[in-house]
Amino acid sequence: MTASLDDLLNGGRPVLLDGATGTELERRGFALEGAGWSARAIDDAPELLEAIHKDYVKAGAQIVTANTFRLHRRNLGDWGKGDEQRRLVEKAIVLARRAGPALVAGSLAPIGDCYSPEDVPRLEALADEHWQLAHEIARSGADLILIETMVAGCEAEAACQAAGRTGLPFIVSFVTGPGGRLLSGERLGDVLPTVLALRPAAVSVNCVSCRNVPEAVVELACGVGVVPFGVYANTGERSEDGSWRVTTASQPAVYAGLAARWLEAGARLIGGCCGTTPAHVSAMQALISQ
Repeated sequence: MTASLDDLLNGGRPVLLDGATGTELERRGFALEGAGWSARAIDDAPELLEAIHKDYVKAGAQIVTANTFRLHRRNLGDWGKGDEQRRLVEKAIVLARRAGPALVAGSLAPIGDCYSPEDVPRLEALADEHWQLAHEIARSGADLILIETMVAGCEAEAACQAAGRTGLPFIVSFVTGPGGRLLSGERLGDVLPTVLALRPAAVSVNCVSCRNVPEAVVELACGVGVVPFGVYANTGERSEDGSWRVTTASQPAVYAGLAARWLEAGARLIGGCCGTTPAHVSAMQALISQ
């Protein structure tokens, strides 16, 4: 029987998340292009998506994230599937559930572009659209909701409120840049009190360059109190011209070495975001098994 999120967080050992889905699909030959992005794999490459989930569990992941990252109604509308949210969410959860003995998290991502805080919708739309997806994730049998890649405090708050309404435990995770600031310019430490009041099971940063993680960890360690915090970072980073620059963190052993520092700083959850693979998760599993 798979332990609950509460059991994992209070088990005395670090909790191991999975790694990237989108970039791993791409690495295995699935084209990430057009509306829908990685969500297209739910229908177009379900066997590949299921295999990725299974490989992460084999590598040691205790939580796998279902591929619901781009399933808000407006995202689906751009893709011509505005009326298919329920079906796609259900299928994404089923594919993740087949991975094996791990908790299944439904991803609740930004409604707009992940790196564009100016695309965050108005508050009324945030509340409604995050609730629609959170409700479908809960209805489809996920064990928890992973609110991830949040770039603005207002959207993180709306997503936490929506997740909280479902009754499922939830984790909220932010993207930060230099100085521990969200891409909106807000300091992470200033946003934390608002989301902590909504009682997340844990708080994290993700889709972050490894070079920016230490400052984010300081903000988390000082601001979360007794709430567990975590990190799942990228293996590369965006250059000033917007291109993707690969770093040495693409090497699983190097990434695991960085993760060891995050654990030493107090992190209770570790995993991987863009560019990470099952080999990265396996390297972290070896780390926490020592």
